[in-house]
Amino acid sequence: MAKPAGGRQAALYRIAKRLYDQEGIVKLIDVEKIDPSPFQQRKYIDEDKLRELAMSIRRDGLIEPIVIRPLNGRYQLIAGERRWRAVRDYTDLKTIEAKVKPANDLEAMRIAFTENLQREDLSAIEIVESTVLLVDIELIHDKEYAAMGKEPVDRVNKLLGSLHSIANSKNRGSQISKKSELLLNKFVQQLNKIFKNLPKPLEWRSFYNHDLPLITDFCEDIQGVSIRHQLNRSQTRALKKPIKIKQCRYRSRALSAGVKLKRTGFKNVYVLRGGLICRR
Repeated sequence: MAKPAGGRQAALYRIAKRLYDQEGIVKLIDVEKIDPSPFQQRKYIDEDKLRELAMSIRRDGLIEPIVIRPLNGRYQLIAGERRWRAVRDYTDLKTIEAKVKPANDLEAMRIAFTENLQREDLSAIEIVESTVLLVDIELIHDKEYAAMGKEPVDRVNKLLGSLHSIANSKNRGSQISKKSELLLNKFVQQLNKIFKNLPKPLEWRSFYNHDLPLITDFCEDIQGVSIRHQLNRSQTRALKKPIKIKQCRYRSRALSAGVKLKRTGFKNVYVLRGGLICRR
């Protein structure tokens, strides 16, 4: 876009340029002026793979620019954390190609969540946590919902649990209170819309029954193994009933019996074939 000399055309140019930038023009941005996203649910990033990505970027360039938003005189990452970290930590490049997109928190979260779900290496735990945050930010403006807990997972679990219980009672023909009826009418339609508009749509009751327990009922050790090894929902659920090492008597005997064991980084926790774990 050629810049005009001055006057009215210059004013129109400035307006057009601002609008163009708002659409997400690609710019070269100083990597040190970019802050990580608070909405990024990817908990584990393999440093060896980051180095490989950095080598690829040095050799072939950045195939797809990262997405950032202007915030408080700096920039905040929306999507492309692995690319940004690879350039910042493992190359001599001072700038990175970035699509600058004005976005509020909800828009930024949706973009980050969508990008994550399009990748196959996100664990079931991280997907559930992303969904919880997305639901929470959609509803947090409601005072009744906001009072249901201190943390997003507490609020979402409380709301879905209450609605699930009320809906079950109603389906059985049981009498429910006026307060319960109001709660059901107030939130069910909103939840249906939120879950329908997810990158991978699902029913909120299915999420409550089958997905949410992965972060409400499973201990941190199991969640950590799931994240580190990028396990899906079925594999993560299998961790809930670990086979203990002592059932094989000794680790050496387990190995000689053909049981495949692999250290996970957690004390006395191993991964077995099929995604199960066992502890001493």
